Amino acid sequence: MKLLMMLVIFSGIFGIAAYASVPQALSANRGETTQIQMLENLRMLDRQLHDAGQPLPHDEADIVRMSLNDDPFGGGLIARLTGSYPRCGTRRALAAVRAHPSRVAGYGNDALDSVETLLERKRSALSRIRKHLRLKALLEIWLHIHVPLTFALIAALFVHIVAVFYYW
Repeated sequence: MKLLMMLVIFSGIFGIAAYASVPQALSANRGETTQIQMLENLRMLDRQLHDAGQPLPHDEADIVRMSLNDDPFGGGLIARLTGSYPRCGTRRALAAVRAHPSRVAGYGNDALDSVETLLERKRSALSRIRKHLRLKALLEIWLHIHVPLTFALIAALFVHIVAVFYYW
């Protein structure tokens, strides 16, 4: 019971610290937008990328599809908590655009320039959304740990009190 009580106390202290700092970080990260608006902005960027990729040759259009066909929030709980998405299609597409032979050779390509700009904007939007989701996940994980521990402690205390009165 002492261990359970210590776990509840320590998770409560973590919760106090989290609820003192995380809402401010969430607000600062979002700026003047809501989570829904951030996701709508991401969808708008995807539509613009799709339109910008239409006139491109097949090999360059594949770069755009790399970003469009990717699940930007896939990767599970660990990726969400760490904010690390190593298989991010947008990041890979941005690297592919920058390494494209026409770019390396220094040829001007307005279509690839606009794709690169849109991919950079999408990368930035994804970064903000992922940070927002990471902060929310921290609070959710804490609740999923702290609340059951608290109920277990209350149940253990109740059993202890009943046992004391029964054997008294």
